[in-house]
Amino acid sequence: MLANAALGQIGMKFSYNLIRKYVETKLTPEELAEILSAKTAEVERIDKVGGDSIMEIKILYSRGDLLSHYGVAREIAALTRDKLKNLDLNYEEAKEKTSDLIKVEIENPELCPRYTAQIIKNVKIGGSPEWLKDILVSLGLKSINNIVDVANYVMLEIGQPLHAFDYDRIGGHKIIVRNAKRGEKITTLDEVRTEYELGENTLLIADTEKPLAIAGIKGGYGSEIVNSTRTIVLESANFDRTNIRRMSSEIGLRTDASIRFSYGLDPNLAGYAIRRAAKLIQELAGGEITKGDVTVYLREVKPWKIL
Repeated sequence: MLANAALGQIGMKFSYNLIRKYVETKLTPEELAEILSAKTAEVERIDKVGGDSIMEIKILYSRGDLLSHYGVAREIAALTRDKLKNLDLNYEEAKEKTSDLIKVEIENPELCPRYTAQIIKNVKIGGSPEWLKDILVSLGLKSINNIVDVANYVMLEIGQPLHAFDYDRIGGHKIIVRNAKRGEKITTLDEVRTEYELGENTLLIADTEKPLAIAGIKGGYGSEIVNSTRTIVLESANFDRTNIRRMSSEIGLRTDASIRFSYGLDPNLAGYAIRRAAKLIQELAGGEITKGDVTVYLREVKPWKIL
């Protein structure tokens, strides 16, 4: 998904077919590339992948709104006056309340301005449909299962990183955002199961017993989605971009999520993305979405309006 970074910008891959899901344009990939390069961001190359065209676009650090396909589609709509489509966020909720099942506590609100959790019960873990696998692979991501794939797809779609936990593997059924303790370690979710010894300034997502993830960077083993998972907790949070850049550098771990958080994301995007992910998971994995979500948002940021 990510290409080599230059000073003040980073190359990211975008699917022409996916962009056209959100904006009604008849322009070819080459025509869109010419317009974007002239007005917004340089399109370095276009590669044909199957029946799609993958555009590599240099995104400036001042344009964090372009870190997603929907963001690029919105930019195209503004430049061409083509119609921008709305994303479907509607789904049926169960009667059981999310707040009765999970608690959230933020010890460092200056580093995590917002944390939102949503629970989906009775999901069926399995492979993703071919359309989802194809779009992930074409953009450099590996297909894992229908839950993880939806989380990654929504990140590509909207720009908000998400993570999914196995509810039954969360100690105390409580999420705590806190700094690491001295000597604390975590093994991250990658093929080689890398273990990291964490400094006390490393921000973690934890439960009452153990670390669950390095906040905004990488999930950990022990609470991940497995074939036996039946209830999931979706995480959609916002993190201080300066702290994410510092942690990523100190740990030596750079991910799709950390890149996006390092640009600085709108905290309101977290609520939007978690609804989108919940809807898609219900479509692809079944399950009942519990009523409401649990959000800790201590200093609410109002969305900007251009009149």
